[in-house]
Amino acid sequence: GIAVLNEDNLRSAIQAAQQVSDVVVVLPHWGPEDVPVPNWSQRELAQLAVDAGADLVVGNHTHVVQAIEDIDGVTVFYSLGNFVFDQNWALDHQQGVILLVTFQGTEMVDYQLIPTHVDLDGRVHIASDQEAAEILARIDQVSRSLP
Repeated sequence: GIAVLNEDNLRSAIQAAQQVSDVVVVLPHWGPEDVPVPNWSQRELAQLAVDAGADLVVGNHTHVVQAIEDIDGVTVFYSLGNFVFDQNWALDHQQGVILLVTFQGTEMVDYQLIPTHVDLDGRVHIASDQEAAEILARIDQVSRSLP
């Protein structure tokens, strides 16, 4: 189904999930395409999700990797970039990351990002060492730029 991403719906969905889940992971479809820096709306909604009880926030939609931020002890991945998508006109559209998360009980204790590359035939590969380093450096740079 479709749920409009607004404050009331987000808060209600998180509260409902808390009643039946040990861990609440919020997966918002948000933000402008092709922009590596999360906008004010994404950041406000991330804060709202954390305040409402989200244990992890993993965004999507922008087609490029975005920043990672810690909000009150909760990790927010604003966008993991593209995974399987045929947008091959720009290198950053062919790149993304696989997110592996480790929880101990209800606490996220670790995560790993595995950089990926979609080739011109639409096949996903683990990025080469050089490309992986570039992707991770770009995420780090944009994450450090957040106020």
